[in-house]
Amino acid sequence: MTMYSQHLSEEDQMIHKYSKRRVTQGVNLFKKKPVNKPFLKDFKKDKKEIVFNPKEKKSDGLTLIDLNKEASEKNAISELIADLKSRKKIKRIKPNAKLRIKVELINLKDSKKKNLKNYYIESFDSKETFDPNAQGELELAFTLKSQKSQRGYIIKSFEGLPLNVKLSVEKGKSKNVSIPVLDLISFRKFLESYDLNYEIGYMFMELKDKDVSRLSLESKEKCRFYFNKKLKKVKNIKNAKYALLCLKNGLRTSKIEKNHDQINFNTFITEDSITYVPFETKKKSIHTVAKYQDGIHINAQEKKFLNWLTRKNPIKKGLNIYSFENSNYIKNDKYKFYLFDGKHRIKISQWPQRINEVLVTSKQQYKKILKKMNVKWNKLSCLVEVDVKKGLEYIEYGLQAKLSSRNDDLRIEEIEAIFLAVDQFGINKELSHKSSKFYYYFEGLGELHLKLNYEDYSSDYINANCLNERIIENL
Repeated sequence: MTMYSQHLSEEDQMIHKYSKRRVTQGVNLFKKKPVNKPFLKDFKKDKKEIVFNPKEKKSDGLTLIDLNKEASEKNAISELIADLKSRKKIKRIKPNAKLRIKVELINLKDSKKKNLKNYYIESFDSKETFDPNAQGELELAFTLKSQKSQRGYIIKSFEGLPLNVKLSVEKGKSKNVSIPVLDLISFRKFLESYDLNYEIGYMFMELKDKDVSRLSLESKEKCRFYFNKKLKKVKNIKNAKYALLCLKNGLRTSKIEKNHDQINFNTFITEDSITYVPFETKKKSIHTVAKYQDGIHINAQEKKFLNWLTRKNPIKKGLNIYSFENSNYIKNDKYKFYLFDGKHRIKISQWPQRINEVLVTSKQQYKKILKKMNVKWNKLSCLVEVDVKKGLEYIEYGLQAKLSSRNDDLRIEEIEAIFLAVDQFGINKELSHKSSKFYYYFEGLGELHLKLNYEDYSSDYINANCLNERIIENL
């Protein structure tokens, strides 16, 4: 049991249990428990009555019947029937988004590519696995609740180094994706030729944008190589199509300079694996409205914002309406900005739509949440909050984190998070049909993967990178 589990009751641990396989498969949180009611008011709890049983031949014709148990079973059945009748018939949504995947095996020693056929993909949230067809093509079908989602996967094969990747999907669209996997044997030989140890983590970037002038990281890398589109090694990033970096494990912040604009992004690095980053940006004016939510009460307040990706201030367009004009954001990823609440800052992550409304947990409600969780904020604390869409049935999650801020401590572990939900009745340890928001709290510099399952069999997916901060993930 981890330090987090001690705050949960046995029932809560069953619901939010985090196994060694990282996630418990779908648990229906809404099944009602049988309610024990007395059959008659005059009966005592242990009262049994002797009745005549004409079918009994071996004994004296008398048998004991537990009337309390019989009444309890009848009440449970009656409540179940009433509950089923009260629920509206849910129409099952059909798949509304597709992703076609091809995997290329890259040999850095001889600069060659070939199609990889024998591999499988595993999701980080629910540990689902997917296999390609005989030609090595994999088609994933999604039934999205929201307009867009992003899901984390790991690609495993005998020939290639394990590769971590995030793939985004959009409702009503079918997308083709080609993913590069580094050939394991040639990759190790490549590193050995430069006297490098391969037992660390790596980031492999595909620079789809032109005019990229600089790549820098907040932590010093062990190696850095640039390759052109033919996979030939080049000296600088201006002539490069790919970049390979050897990094220490943990959550790393990278900065790209493009046309005198700086763009930030986070990458989670794990030992002896590759994290693939397809870097491509777009420009768009993004408007946002932020309101504070204290329980069920919502109030608009003037606050300060800052673009996290490019460190630009927004332009005020009206009461609580702010616009990030012609802002760069990473394609197929969420747009991120900071909201400052006094000395504290909150990172808001949302898809770059025309206009977004963000409901921010008020300072008073935030304190209540931490108190209910029985935790105190420290230099490794992370709190992820999500507004619940109607019909959310249950959540599956996977969480990896570095449990120390020390640079020499490289341990990455699968850990548990504390869960709370909020509805009109208050703060609860369980999700319900009336929940309006939920929270995950954990300690560590890590990455949280969520799969949100709805009663109409649709889903949403969330990836939250957390560096000692509060994060609001807007669906």
